[in-house]
Amino acid sequence: MRLVLDGLAVTLDGRSIVRGADLVVEPGELTGLVGPNGSGKSTLIRAAYRALRPAAGLITVGGDDLVRLPPRESARRIAVVAQENPAELDFTVEDVVLMGRTPHKRPLSRTTAEDLHRCAESLERVDLGHAARRSYATLSGGEKQRVLIARALVQGSRLLLLDEPTTHLDIRHQLDVLHLVRELGITALAALHDLNQATEFCDRIYVMDGGRIVADALTPEVITRVFGVRAVPRTQYAFERLKEDP
Repeated sequence: MRLVLDGLAVTLDGRSIVRGADLVVEPGELTGLVGPNGSGKSTLIRAAYRALRPAAGLITVGGDDLVRLPPRESARRIAVVAQENPAELDFTVEDVVLMGRTPHKRPLSRTTAEDLHRCAESLERVDLGHAARRSYATLSGGEKQRVLIARALVQGSRLLLLDEPTTHLDIRHQLDVLHLVRELGITALAALHDLNQATEFCDRIYVMDGGRIVADALTPEVITRVFGVRAVPRTQYAFERLKEDP
């Protein structure tokens, strides 16, 4: 599922937030989007899943104009892990994950055995299989983020958009989440803060600054120009997941 942004512009409250953004995410690739706070990363991601309507430009998903797709069809193609959590209502973890099945069901239809199976499978993949019956409101911030990733997985879409997916996660679960996204084999666009993780996990990286995409590779020169810091190679810890016992 190929995602293309062609000249995307987004205006909020009369302010130009994203300006003339061109971006391509190829099928099966994990593409990173990095930039300073306020550079427009989250706004671009939100426009790419129809939460915001572009002021100009074109977004195509699988060759089709996103704006012209029926909402249910776009929801079947695109799964989202956004920064905003569901309202703190009395939902169980299972309830929240099952919301991902909505685009595949008719209004008022009941939860099926297949829905429950997919839900359980997705929770296991994010290491929360034991928490299905817990109240979502009682979870830690990191656990809530993993529930939202499970909800995206259960949706079964071929394009995954993630806005800071490792926020609030400890180092182990940061690595687990990024490895999982890579292993899914679907097209993914992720806004990330950690430049080292973006470099390690992403097939390509776009850099945003001042609402524009200013580079399609992360180089020391780009880091200095955009982030105002100098990239200095140093000896440091390198983390990797432990292999599961046989």
